[in-house]
Amino acid sequence: MAQIDKLVFWSKPFAKQLAVKIKKWVWADMRRGILQGAQDTYNSEQYVKQKSNWMNRRTSRGGKTKGTKISPYQGVSVKSNWTKSVNMLLTGQLISGLEYLKSNRVSLWMTYQDKDSDKIKGNEDLGRTVRGLNAKNIKKVKRAMIKEFNENKRKLKDIVIRVGK
Repeated sequence: MAQIDKLVFWSKPFAKQLAVKIKKWVWADMRRGILQGAQDTYNSEQYVKQKSNWMNRRTSRGGKTKGTKISPYQGVSVKSNWTKSVNMLLTGQLISGLEYLKSNRVSLWMTYQDKDSDKIKGNEDLGRTVRGLNAKNIKKVKRAMIKEFNENKRKLKDIVIRVGK
């Protein structure tokens, strides 16, 4: 019976490996401007201007142009100035914080860091899906699960069934 248990359920190492893959898939989507829902555009022209300037405020004095970081981004490395669509990669902190939380034999939980909850909530209030997976990534998870199931099935030894006493 113990072998059959291993056939249909996944192990913790498999779940952790799958979490790493999921993070890569989500990150690849973000780099292309795809969230886990539909592709979206920015609502604020001011934000687009700031992001395209790497969150620098452009000031001119005496014929010289100077750029200083906008206060919330001072001391923070800006990783992306992509503004064609929303990609959630301005500082890269959100995707870096996506991590494996826990798993059991049939479920996997991943989470973003608590410090990013305002970013996630703010974007969800604008109708952007940050949590969860899009249909393409759900298919990838299903394929990985089927592959794991088939690997477990291949390793399964003979099953003995006894009827009666």
